[in-house]
Amino acid sequence: MPTRRDVIRAALALAGGALAQGCGLLPGRGRDVPDVTIADEGDALAYALGAMRERYGEEFERAEGAETLVTDQSRYYGVTTYTLYLAPAADPGRVFGCDVAARVEDGRLDSVAADDYTQYRFKDQMERPFLEVVRSLEGLAGYSVQMAEPYMGDRDWRPSELEEYVNNGYTRPQVTVTLMMPRDGSPETWAPVVRGCLEGVWGLGRRMDVLTEPEGFDPYDWMPLYALDTSQGDPRKRDPEPPTEGHIREVMARFDIDNTHVARWDGTGDPGDPGYVKHPQITWLPGHPVMG
Repeated sequence: MPTRRDVIRAALALAGGALAQGCGLLPGRGRDVPDVTIADEGDALAYALGAMRERYGEEFERAEGAETLVTDQSRYYGVTTYTLYLAPAADPGRVFGCDVAARVEDGRLDSVAADDYTQYRFKDQMERPFLEVVRSLEGLAGYSVQMAEPYMGDRDWRPSELEEYVNNGYTRPQVTVTLMMPRDGSPETWAPVVRGCLEGVWGLGRRMDVLTEPEGFDPYDWMPLYALDTSQGDPRKRDPEPPTEGHIREVMARFDIDNTHVARWDGTGDPGDPGYVKHPQITWLPGHPVMG
């Protein structure tokens, strides 16, 4: 199944880079695109490192242990896209993604590199209010609060531009909250915790996902114990009040904790760009996880 980053990457290729800079997107093909040939991963990396240095005034390197993802989009878009995982040399923990697209017909660069390094301008502003709510909850086994779907393009945003960044018109920056519940609990003990979380974050005015799963299980593999309805993710369409505790408990009662087909997970996050990974890193509370 295509990821959101795959969809964005395909849109970049379809547009051929011909998007207005005034919207914070990519410049047009043949106008601001350097005359560079990308024959392989090494060429893509060399170009990306130089482009990032010029864009942000910092030195970058390939993220430790990262592998380049090469996507053949020749059938529909006529390009090969190299997704590289980079980090600033001075702060290697700030991993981000950088997409480099080359035309299949001649290997020439199709559009300027698109990256999401600027997610680090806004992660604290986006995540901190949610973290404050989640850390105040009692009855959790573990949690994650992760900014997701950051802007991907060529614009260097300023920290003061949070609202413009969130509403950039292209990607949908949001916060994903993952709540891991004690395995020895039940819908009667889990539902009040989730309701308390929703009450705390409901009025923060941000796009969000909230997923809940008993510890040891993977909420990103199949149907989780509870997930906020997608219709409530956008604050502009959100109901005045969050779902009731009774509704949450009713949804949770359908979960079969003895289902051997539900994937297990120890809470280890996926490597790569944190804004687009499938699994965030779970922070476990003392005594957890209990894998069963």
